[in-house]
Amino acid sequence: MPKRNEAELALAATLDRYAKSSNSKAALIFSWHFGLYLIAIVGAIAPEHLPLRLLCAALAGIQISSLFVIAHDCAHGAFFGTRTANGIFGRLAMLPALHNFSMWRLVHNRWHHATPNVRGLNSWSPMSPAEFHAAPLWRQMLERFYRTPAGFPIYYIIERWLSYKLLPGPSIPASMRRAAWRDFALIILFLSFWLAACAALGAATGRTWAASIGLGFAVPFLLWNFLMAQTVYLQHTSPAIPWFADEQAFGEQAGQQDVTMHVQMPRWYGFISNEIMEHTAHHLHPKIPLYNLRAAQQAVAEQLGDRLVRVAPSPSAILRVLRVCKLYDYKRHCWCDFSGRVSAWVPISPRPGDTGQAGQGR
Repeated sequence: MPKRNEAELALAATLDRYAKSSNSKAALIFSWHFGLYLIAIVGAIAPEHLPLRLLCAALAGIQISSLFVIAHDCAHGAFFGTRTANGIFGRLAMLPALHNFSMWRLVHNRWHHATPNVRGLNSWSPMSPAEFHAAPLWRQMLERFYRTPAGFPIYYIIERWLSYKLLPGPSIPASMRRAAWRDFALIILFLSFWLAACAALGAATGRTWAASIGLGFAVPFLLWNFLMAQTVYLQHTSPAIPWFADEQAFGEQAGQQDVTMHVQMPRWYGFISNEIMEHTAHHLHPKIPLYNLRAAQQAVAEQLGDRLVRVAPSPSAILRVLRVCKLYDYKRHCWCDFSGRVSAWVPISPRPGDTGQAGQGR
């Protein structure tokens, strides 16, 4: 695991004052979002008018995302003040997304946070031009599809959820295996109950079981996967953010603040998304709960100044990222299009406190 240098640790230490949990705030936020989720599910099935049901199904998908951010904080031990409360409410908040709480703590906390933007370990790890051109045609076509808005939810379902976030696999340590299988059993119980409840509510209100499950489960779940895929894509993919072939390269050439994007979303988006885009501060100090994260991000911005990697979420800026960031040359540190032509050179800056000069990736 790469060591964090002194300057990065000092920057993280300035955020200690924000790493304070409030049980009352946590309980209120959890109750608000879980209540909205339940109301939205009823609204997706019971009303007579289809447009209202579709609107409520979309709201339910948004609430799955909001609850997942709560679960994410619980997995870091940041949301509530006790380990027990974080474990209980984290699992409850993660159930609508059908994610294995123990698997998430392994993949996200231990792998991703230790080595963000390292190929193979993280969401949206880009293929190199050589890997892409050596892949069979079907895999090339799938990669092209993944890196489009329509492909986002399919990417997350196949490459992340089914591969790493649901069923305990051989990569999980023996010490975590029992807990992971218990969490998987909890997901199966929840899903069985949820599908039956949706069908029963539909039958009581004159809806078919297919329509009830479709709007009470399938549509919200698909929307959640799109929102999740889009979020993790924007947080770590940019012409200004490098990727690395292995842990050693990351440890030698970058810090947490160099590989995390601050997407400057408007205040209303931060409110409904539980501040998930205030990401630099989170990577520097994962113990900061979501209700303190905006203030912590502001403190990071003041300290890093121009070194902070940020983007305003305009349609043109997001479309540029989608257009430019297809394949990644890990040796030259540049993004390439699917034909292998360079689309953007990525600056590799010296880490704070380092005396040596890193190359500029050209």
